[in-house]
Amino acid sequence: EAPRGFGPESLVQALDIARQCAEVRKQKEVLLSSEFSISEDRTWEEALKLQHLLALAAKPDFMPPACFQQAMETCVACLLHTPQGQLMQPAQMLELLDSPDAGPLLQYLSWLEEALKEVANSSGRTVLVPQRARGALKSWPAERSVLHQSAAALCEAIMVQGPQHLRHAQAWNEALQKRQAIQKDQ
Repeated sequence: EAPRGFGPESLVQALDIARQCAEVRKQKEVLLSSEFSISEDRTWEEALKLQHLLALAAKPDFMPPACFQQAMETCVACLLHTPQGQLMQPAQMLELLDSPDAGPLLQYLSWLEEALKEVANSSGRTVLVPQRARGALKSWPAERSVLHQSAAALCEAIMVQGPQHLRHAQAWNEALQKRQAIQKDQ
């Protein structure tokens, strides 16, 4: 799992640092565009493009209920291996829907559907076909865990590297101002 400090609050801080770093990079690009070749490094901007996905991974509701994996296996067996509009093994599906796990499971799936729509609306369109749905349902706990860990690692990297980048940018800016003052005096 991700480090303890990863959550919505730490993500807001990390994204704020990334915005500051992106702004500093833009300012530097403007200042130097006439004198030097500017690096095409867009690390901070790329991190900001992931903010919707990172926000999803940071939400406490992102963790599926304990019954999730078994319930998804039941859904795959009953729904995804059949022609559209038909149901295989209805007794198994009824057992799932009558279980005490049905409420939390349906609540999680409804929440997840809305959360994924928000992410999809912000990042592009994905077409879901039965084969992809089957794979996603079977591997969701592992995929969710990897996404959560990756988001936490990116957030931590921004929190560590961002302030250092800002300090270096400030020192660079001060050196540039001194250089310009020296050139002006000559």
